[in-house]
Amino acid sequence: MGERWKGYCWPLSAAPGESIQFFTSTSAPTYVVTYVRFVNNDPAAVDDAAIAAGGEIIEVVVSDTFRVPGQWQLPMPGDASVIDDWNWAPSFSQVIPPEWSSGIYAARCVQFS
Repeated sequence: MGERWKGYCWPLSAAPGESIQFFTSTSAPTYVVTYVRFVNNDPAAVDDAAIAAGGEIIEVVVSDTFRVPGQWQLPMPGDASVIDDWNWAPSFSQVIPPEWSSGIYAARCVQFS
């Protein structure tokens, strides 16, 4: 049986020096986190097929990988009407470094094996 994952972050946007908290709920005992930035792919490499496959955007790794212990948190989406009702404990956080430029970032979470 595969691992179950749910997650969100708050706030959705932050300036350098500010912190974003990440809230996850998973059946995985441990997972690894890597922060990535989404950037436009080289326009010369993007054609209709690349766009159809999501290849117009690529991920650029901006951090070292670190481990986080998994935890199952309730209620899960569908059990509560809004995120505020979930009342989850933060799983990890990130202070935005001054060298990160404005853009769209994500925390990629993968089960540690």
